[in-house]
Amino acid sequence: FRERAALGETTMKQYAFTLPLLLWSCACIDGDSSIYTTSGPELIKNCASGEIIYSYDLQTETKVTNLISNVTRGFSLLRNLVVLSNGNILKTTKDHPIFLVRTRSYILSENLKPGDLVLLFKDGIFETNSIASKILQLRPRFVYNLSTTSSPKSFFANHILVHNKPPPGMRISVTKGNSSGIVYSTNTTNAIIRLAIICD
Repeated sequence: FRERAALGETTMKQYAFTLPLLLWSCACIDGDSSIYTTSGPELIKNCASGEIIYSYDLQTETKVTNLISNVTRGFSLLRNLVVLSNGNILKTTKDHPIFLVRTRSYILSENLKPGDLVLLFKDGIFETNSIASKILQLRPRFVYNLSTTSSPKSFFANHILVHNKPPPGMRISVTKGNSSGIVYSTNTTNAIIRLAIICD
């Protein structure tokens, strides 16, 4: 089917889609999310294999270093804005796991509720902060994830502790073509998305 999508009062460009009935996404975060590396904060879209990041050891409750083995770029139609009470915002896909302090385990971002506490690492200090709200947006864009060489499989994005869950079984091919846009496909669902314009 073809349709033009826009959200309520939100100012955004209109996109023309050609979509199958089955939509797909991957567990990722926005490319402009800042990752806590040993060299300082760096946007995840600029991270590369071989860089050293900080992870969190649940047993010792301390930060540990980890090596990036791979940076994955995917594509998502929807993004979940997780807004903290301190004003911090993390933009994720709905299925990206975020550490929940109460259960000391990871929970999908779509299942977070206002008042839930998440763990932050900022200026060398651990602290907790509560979820103020979540906002689900329709905004087609590239999203990113990290793989690490060892456990724990976690990293800090915009200071928030998240798991580096990979998109299971998904391989995304990107073909840049003519003005008709870009074709994205995955061999798990055979989904094809054609965008009328190139997304950032």
